[in-house]
Order: sequence, then structure tokens, then C-alpha cells
Amino acid sequence: MPVDIVSSNSEQSLSSKSNGSSDSNSSLDDALQEGRELMKMFINNKMEEVLPILQEKSTSNMIYALGVAAVRFFEAILTLDKDYLHSTIEAFKYSAAFADSLRHKSYTSFIFTPNYDSYSDEECHAELCYAKSLLLWGLVTALEDQSIYGFINGALKIRASHQAYKECLNILKIKNSWESEISRMHFESGTRLGIGAFDLVISFFPTKMAKLLEFVGFNSDRDVALGELNQSVALVDGLLYDVTSILLSGYYGFLEYFYGLGEGDVDFFDRSSKIWLIRTPDSAIVKLGLGLREQIIGNPDKAIDFYLQCINGQTFWKQLNFACYWEMVWSYAMKCDWQNAAIYAKLLKDDCRWSPAMFTYLYSVFLFMVMEECNLPDLEEEISRNLLRIPQLKRRFGGKRAFHEKLVIERSRKYHNKVKQLLLPPFELLYIWNIFNMMSNNSCLLKPFIERIEAKLMLHDGDKENESARLDRYSYLIFMKGVCYRHLNSLTKATDCFKEVLNCKKRIEDETHLLPQSCFELGMINRKLGKPTEAKKYLKKARDDYSGYITETMIHYRVQCALTSLKQ
Repeated sequence: MPVDIVSSNSEQSLSSKSNGSSDSNSSLDDALQEGRELMKMFINNKMEEVLPILQEKSTSNMIYALGVAAVRFFEAILTLDKDYLHSTIEAFKYSAAFADSLRHKSYTSFIFTPNYDSYSDEECHAELCYAKSLLLWGLVTALEDQSIYGFINGALKIRASHQAYKECLNILKIKNSWESEISRMHFESGTRLGIGAFDLVISFFPTKMAKLLEFVGFNSDRDVALGELNQSVALVDGLLYDVTSILLSGYYGFLEYFYGLGEGDVDFFDRSSKIWLIRTPDSAIVKLGLGLREQIIGNPDKAIDFYLQCINGQTFWKQLNFACYWEMVWSYAMKCDWQNAAIYAKLLKDDCRWSPAMFTYLYSVFLFMVMEECNLPDLEEEISRNLLRIPQLKRRFGGKRAFHEKLVIERSRKYHNKVKQLLLPPFELLYIWNIFNMMSNNSCLLKPFIERIEAKLMLHDGDKENESARLDRYSYLIFMKGVCYRHLNSLTKATDCFKEVLNCKKRIEDETHLLPQSCFELGMINRKLGKPTEAKKYLKKARDDYSGYITETMIHYRVQCALTSLKQ
């Protein structure tokens, strides 16, 4: 059970701080510098030592109060435990009130541009701490209370946070007189992180929603967002360098693959890894980042080694291990090592609460491949039992059911409705998570996938000539073959495969998602060939000509990313 940091004396202490007993600028610099050292300790696997230090000083300085809440936030996000979520909300409630008591109060700023040079450094940092507190408080509120009330309550806090961050950006641009260069540098680090993170999230919204949010003051330009984050991460001595570095690692190593085009920035990992290895060489989090780098360039064995170092490097939060298990599942799948992929999927299934339906499905399909390739029919009972449970394991995120959960629920139902048949089920997941993009850097990894597809195609060799036969399974295999060829840079062969799927349109009954996916893939091939007009034609066809299919959300996200890149 998390410790509640809000004492009965805390509210009383806030009024005394806002009535003239605020710290001097030297103590602000000291707090910022100590915060930087505590951040290094946190990253260097000393998590259990950091929290007591922050708690001890949390009632006397807003930097430490926010630090306690941030640690609580990290715990809450990793566990999604109700007690941790509640404790985190209380911590942010306190840190927001603390920062608000020290903010510069102006009642004419909505009419006249404030004289930011008259703001003290402490008042500037109070605005920044207030923005951070409201943002994270809003996110946790939406997670704790997933009703419409909780969503609205969280959204209002996030909106207020965005306004505060915009004020911080104005301060950064206009204020020339700073009491300390240390203070200014840390302020820039946090401001650019906040603005960049906001813009990055908005950039993933559907186009119409993003345009609406732009109208009320948000920005949806992903390049601008990444520019702000890269400016923040360039401040290596900034208080929030490590946070920005982790955020960019998550974007390039995870979000870009699931929601984007799977074109992670290897240069970012190369630059950052040099800094990580100098500053925090033993950090478990750094080992996770280094593993991601190896994975996205097609070196699963090296990636697995780094993930194991991360797991063995810390014992404070087992939830960090879950992130490693997740990546190890895909690293082993890249090698067609279904046995080990199943082992780590089972660890997630048994212990991790992030997405029980997804983890159970992963374990089941990898076990299915073991059963099929090792001729172990006794495994079928366990596979069936697990797949049958999946619809009962669904959960919502922010009041919505995630796309990947809808997918695995549909697949589990189909398994039991279609005489317990699956056809190379991990291949579909590897496509959805853009793992084939990672394998494109290592052709040796793709050849075993093509061999398995060819072997299955031999069993469906006569399907096309039999006019009464459905071509769902045949089209799935041809599609996956085309995906492999595209990532082997055999673009002519890949094009033939995707056009073959489109030619089978009238005989595909269930797997209708293969049609828009084939259009998307043809668009990506033409994009690579430098044919923007042809690329746009296929991408817009994928977006506009199909609806109601199982991967619609994913395709719309990726089409939006591809069209945006073509405009640029």
C-alpha cells in the first residue's frame, strides 16, 4: 500500500509559503540541482532510496513535492493499481496547490502582455510545476475513474495544464533577465518537454479531432512536437533530460511502431546510448533502451541480452520487468522461437494487469505454433481453454476499449466458431505491431517466415481454381508473403502479392481487413519508389473505400502518418 504524503499540516504550510517565506533563489538552484542528482539515482536503480529523501523535504519545497507525486505517478502507471492511483491523485493535489501558492498572480494578463522580466525565477518554476502537476493529475484521474465524469474531470485539468505550459513557453521566449542560468536551463528543459509531449499526443488524434483541438489552442504538428522534445533532450544537464530521453525512447521504440509507420529513429538511440553509458551505465532503464535499439535494427539476440540485464539490474519495481517481457516476446518471435516467446507471454499473462486479454492471446498463439511445429496435440486443450477466457478478460482504457483488445477477442471467438482453426496466428500480430519493419534490417530473419508461408500455401494450392471455395486463408497467406517481400525490398514481388489479394475481393468473406491493408501496403511501396501520386491514390483508397473491418483504427492511423509524410 502506498504511503499517503498529504499530512494534516500540509494545507496549513502552503499559506505560510505564499505569504513571504518562500525560498531564496540559491535554495531554488540547490533544489533543482539536488533534484537532478536524485533523478540520476532513480535511473541508476536506487528507486527505493529516492522516495524517502523527497518525502522528507516535500512540505518545504515545491520541487520535492512534485518529485514525490512523479514517483507515485510512475508506480501508478506501471501497476494500474487502484490504491496507487488514489495515492498519486492526492500527491498531485498537494503539489499543484503548493506550486499555485507561489505562482505570479496577475489579473490583467488576459488584456496586457505581462512583464515577464519582473517574474522571479521561483515564480517561473512555480508555473512550470503547476503545469506538470495538473497534466499528470488529469491523466491519473481519467485512469482511476473511467466514467464520463472522470474523463471530463481529467480533460479539464489537462486543458488547464496546457494553458500553463503555454504561459511557460511565453516566459521562455520573452524573459531576458534570469537570476540564475542554472534555473533558466532547468526551466527550458521542463517547458520544452511539456509542450512537446502535448503536441506529440495530439498528433496521433484523427485528423478531424486534431483540427478541432487546434482551433482551441493545441498543435498537432508531429515534427514541431519532436523538435521541442529534441531541444529538451539536447539539454543533457537539464533536470528532466532523463524523462525526455525515456519519452523519446518510448515513441521511437513503441508508439512509432504501433501507431505510426514503424520507422524508428535509430540515430536518436545511437546518440542517446553514448550519453546513457557514460552517465548511468548500470541503469536498468538504460538497458531497456539499449535493448530497444538492438531490436529495431534487427538484432534480437543482443536485444534479449540487454532485456535480461534490465530484469536482473533492479528488484524495486517488477513492473519494469513486464516491459522487458513484452519486448522479449517479440524478440523471440522475430527468431521464430515460439517456445521462449510463449514462456515470456505466460509471465505477462500470469502477473501483469496491463492487458490480460492480449497477453492470454499471445500465450495461446505461440503455444499453438509449438503444438503445430513440434507435433504436440496435447497442448490443444490448454490453448482452447485460454482462448475461451479472453472475452471475459477485456478491460477499458480511459473509458474506451483498446483496438488490440477488440482484435484478440474477435480472434478468440472465431477460433471456437471455426472448428478451432488458426493459420500462422503470430504473423498477424507481428504485422500489427510493425515487427516486420524491425526485421527488414536483417534479411536472415525474414526467410524462415517465407518458408512457413510457402509450406501453408501448398495446402491451399487449388483453392483459387475451385470457384466455390472461399479465399480467406489463401488471401491471408498471400498478404503475409507480400509483407515479407516488401521488407526484403523485393517490391515487384510484393506488389504482385497485394494486387492478388485485391483480385480475390469477391471471395473473401471474413478477413475483409486484408483489402484495405493491401491498399495501404501498395501505397507504402509507391511512397518508397518516389511515386507520390500513386501512393496517395492507394492510401486514400485504404482510408475511404472500406469500413467496419477489424484493423480499421490501425490503418487510419498509419494512412494519416503516411499522407502527412508525403506532404512534407
